Amino acid sequence: MKRRVLINVLLVMTAWYGLYAADMTFTASVDKNPVGVSDRFTLSFELQNAGAGAGRNLQLPDLKDFVILGGPNQSSSMQFINGVVSSSVTYTYVLQAKA
Repeated sequence: MKRRVLINVLLVMTAWYGLYAADMTFTASVDKNPVGVSDRFTLSFELQNAGAGAGRNLQLPDLKDFVILGGPNQSSSMQFINGVVSSSVTYTYVLQAKA
């Protein structure tokens, strides 16, 4: 029984180490480029491998030149593939250009 607990603890520690050892990246993207006046488009901000609590203090740019039709919507994922842990948090806005 003690051996099984020790093995589980080691597996969890290995997974957390893999999460923090991965390279963190930030990506901003739009689904339409260029955007005309009154066009609707999606703006996404993605943090990959940022660890627990990723994105809590994310400061988004000023969106005063756009009408916010939706968002921010948040999605998150975590994957374990062949012992490698990866995670991501994505914030998405649906915007409309004012000018």
